[in-house]
Amino acid sequence: MGQKVQRKNTQCHLFFGEWQVVRPACFKLLRGLYPGLSRDQVVMVHGDDVTESSVLELLKTKDLFSTRTIVIYQEPDFLQTERSHADLWKGFEKALLNDNRDRAAKILFRIMGALNISVNELRSGREEVIKRLKPPDGLATSCLELFDGFETSYEHLVDKPEAKAGERLFQWLSRGIGNPRRDVFLCIHIEKPQLKNRMLGLFLDVCPLTDLRVSGGTHGKKTAFLQAQLRGRLQECGKKISPEAVRLFMEKVGDESLSALKNEMDKLLTLAAKKDTITLDDVQGLVARHREEEIFKVSDAVRQKDMKLAIKSARLLMEQGIHPLVVLSAVRNMLSRIFAMKVAMEAVGTGMENVSYNIFRDKYFGDLKGSFAHSKKNPLAGLHPYAAWLTATSVSRFSWQELFDLLEKMADLDFALKGGKISAGLVLESFFLENF
Repeated sequence: MGQKVQRKNTQCHLFFGEWQVVRPACFKLLRGLYPGLSRDQVVMVHGDDVTESSVLELLKTKDLFSTRTIVIYQEPDFLQTERSHADLWKGFEKALLNDNRDRAAKILFRIMGALNISVNELRSGREEVIKRLKPPDGLATSCLELFDGFETSYEHLVDKPEAKAGERLFQWLSRGIGNPRRDVFLCIHIEKPQLKNRMLGLFLDVCPLTDLRVSGGTHGKKTAFLQAQLRGRLQECGKKISPEAVRLFMEKVGDESLSALKNEMDKLLTLAAKKDTITLDDVQGLVARHREEEIFKVSDAVRQKDMKLAIKSARLLMEQGIHPLVVLSAVRNMLSRIFAMKVAMEAVGTGMENVSYNIFRDKYFGDLKGSFAHSKKNPLAGLHPYAAWLTATSVSRFSWQELFDLLEKMADLDFALKGGKISAGLVLESFFLENF
């Protein structure tokens, strides 16, 4: 917690911590080294988008009209802990939704590497590679589309195994210790460093470090540190905050994340834009918005059959005084939406297990909504295409009998929550445990 800086190499700097916290410290350092520097003069790259070779090429090649090369390299593959396959697939899906096919391809090749699937195997048979990859529902088709473009568009995203990952960049940095260059600077950012990583240990030997993580220390020390961050940020904006408001704010945000603190501070500043002093009422207004987010999480947990998330979000809502019937309503609405989508998919005669978002939006969504054209109320009307796609890809998780049974249980739950002798929290948790 706080900053720990040690001097070593003068053309590279390591930063640990969440980017929203690291960013101002990083640019403060760069502007101190290069007065007048603007953000468009800095090249930012992410480990999911680039290879070590391409970063080295950036550092060694200067633009014709530039006097210096400054690179911020976020989350290099070789310096971070191995991400789980589930996390990598989530990143892959997010990249596809953002139409960033290069990033999606890079993540896909990382998953292949983790499973020891070689490029030669890909050339020999794509279907066999798909079987070994076991992509989540709806992503197999996107994988095949990227494989089709491998030779022409994505081969450059695969690093050639000339040396162990990270060694070439490490050697470049080592050579600069005694003979630093003023026209080249590299910042490396890692949010959650794995300090047992051998290559990271080598980089720490030659590069200075600014550690802005919140982890470590006692609960009291972390809370005090975050409270100081809160008051300092508000003071910069010309605002004060009452002690009661601080206590409620910290209770809501917790003491684990500087990024979460910054996000909630920004929301609080927006809500109290015209006030000089932030009061308890202002923070309570922010809490109300947070409740809406937790209600959405309950719905999404039902869609994914994520029992742990459903229980956690339901508990948070009831701790904030939300009536358990509100939670039940969120559960019922999501089950009804899945039921309606299942009806529509059977009417159209299609499944969505391997359909990408773009294809769903452009080809299928209109027909699915049209299947209710003669109904008095269209349950898919007004639904955002992305929310509809998520629902459609979840339909296969629920059989007809399961949906009938779950919807039938809603009436029993409603009765138990209104007048039963068992606590509302226990009623809801039992439901989630038994069904998800």
